[in-house]
Amino acid sequence: MSVLSQLKSRFQQAVWAEFALEINPQVTVAKDPKFGDYQCNDAMGLGKKLGMKPRDVAQKLSIG
Repeated sequence: MSVLSQLKSRFQQAVWAEFALEINPQVTVAKDPKFGDYQCNDAMGLGKKLGMKPRDVAQKLSIG
């Protein structure tokens, strides 16, 4: 299993565990290396859907 696949799986599990939502995470290789190797911008859409600030969604999904 690739790193990208593992990240998608972990993110999907985190969203389910925290919000009981099924999503297809949009994890991609980061466009700018100063932000890390991979990125996922789903917190923006989830925030809107859940009525939360994207930052709060991201903090709840922290899978460090």
